[in-house]
Amino acid sequence: MPAVSNWITEESIYRHDRPDFGERPDDRSHLRLREQQLGDLEGHRLDSPFADDPTAQHSVDRLWREPFRRPSGGESIADMYARVHRALRRHATDRPGAEIVLVTHGGPVRMASAPEPPTPGVPVPRVGVDNASVTSITVT
Repeated sequence: MPAVSNWITEESIYRHDRPDFGERPDDRSHLRLREQQLGDLEGHRLDSPFADDPTAQHSVDRLWREPFRRPSGGESIADMYARVHRALRRHATDRPGAEIVLVTHGGPVRMASAPEPPTPGVPVPRVGVDNASVTSITVT
C-alpha cells in the first residue's frame, strides 16, 4: 500500500498548489518515489520464514548487502536508486530553481541522499531515516 499513501500525499500537495486541479499530467508519478518494490516478498510478515532465509527480514537485509540482487518480481536497491534519481531530476527539470517538498518513505530517502550509485559487491549502508523526518537534498 505504499504507493497509495504517496499518491494521496502528492495529490494533496498538487491540489493545494493548483486550485484549478484537472487531470494529473502523469497518473503514475506517485510510483517513482514509492518504497522498494519487493516483488514476491510483498505482503510477507518480516518475522515469517521466506525462501532460503530464516525470515523475510533476512531476505530484505540481504538486498542491502547485495545491491544488485533483484527479488523475484521486484527491484534491486540499484534499481531503486536509479528510479529515485530519475524522479528527482524530473521534478527539478519541471520546476527549475524551485524549492520542492516531496513526501516519501525511508528507502527512497536513503537512495536520494546516497553520495553515489551502488557498486556491485559493496553493501549499501542502511542509514537511519526517522519517521516524519526532514531531509534536504539539492539536485543539480
